[in-house]
Amino acid sequence: MPRLLSIIGLAPIAAAVQVDPAMTDLFQFWSAFRDPVTGAFCDSLQFGDTVICGGGNNIYSSAGTGMGLIAECVFAELGLLPRADAERNALQTIETLATQWPREHFSGFWVHFTNRTFGVLSEFSTVDSAEMAAGVLFAANYYGDAVTAAAKSLLADTLWANAIADSGPVIYPVVNQTTGLLL
Repeated sequence: MPRLLSIIGLAPIAAAVQVDPAMTDLFQFWSAFRDPVTGAFCDSLQFGDTVICGGGNNIYSSAGTGMGLIAECVFAELGLLPRADAERNALQTIETLATQWPREHFSGFWVHFTNRTFGVLSEFSTVDSAEMAAGVLFAANYYGDAVTAAAKSLLADTLWANAIADSGPVIYPVVNQTTGLLL
């Protein structure tokens, strides 16, 4: 794992309490999933590869980003990541979700996969949006104050009930990309 530490720019850590070496390895592995430029978390890494989340690997997952937010809270609590750094990371990630991550305009759900140009690479997903929101809320509960305010702002415009509405499927209008007319 020392090679991975040098690749992702982390110094060896000294935890405040004795932490199982497997947890330290997990911290180092999860750290490679976070793009330091955007704060988003990549969908995958290849074992044995030295390509981490960033310029050479930037397929982000909304669900993975939610799990990354949770993981960083755990690592901060264990002393593997300084709490102030983890809180800054959470704010950066939430800012990216709020200002750059693609959302559909009917209910406010986020796209499942995107990249550094924040293109729409897949479906707008209720499940993956909920996993992302769970990570945002977990971080808000852990850090409080600024993260809570950012989380409330981010999640306020999503019509969560539309994902479980009992009125049957919602049919959204489709716009012809050439003419701009509704189909």
